[in-house]
Amino acid sequence: EAAIHLRVGDVIDDDTHSVRDFLCKRVFWMGQNFKQAVSQLIKEGVQNVHLVAGGSTPARWKCRTVRDGFRKSCLYLDAIASFISSKSIKPIVHTGKSADEDLALMAQARFFVPSGGGFSRLLAQLVTAAGGLVIRVPESVVCR
Repeated sequence: EAAIHLRVGDVIDDDTHSVRDFLCKRVFWMGQNFKQAVSQLIKEGVQNVHLVAGGSTPARWKCRTVRDGFRKSCLYLDAIASFISSKSIKPIVHTGKSADEDLALMAQARFFVPSGGGFSRLLAQLVTAAGGLVIRVPESVVCR
């Protein structure tokens, strides 16, 4: 199984960029080319990908409708899940869990795609120590 750490919540919703900007203009993936990462997961035979998105306030995660919770984050997460699904990989979305739960899930991944930040750097170290593969690729666009 694979895990992708997505930085969401206030870092997206409190920013002035649109969801399309986050997906298409290299605003936020912190040096990760999403299409290239997903291509590598396909080559590795991955069938399920855990999309792990925390945000700073788990109680606000209500993505059933985009009017609830983190509106832009929910749209961003939905676009990424749709892209992964279009590549015949099943996205399994994890939102609003504690950092401990997220860490336990992602640290066990066979394949891990980090985002930016210290939490992802720590997870990358844990995945590597456990014998998993961290997929780091340059650039950052979902929309090309």
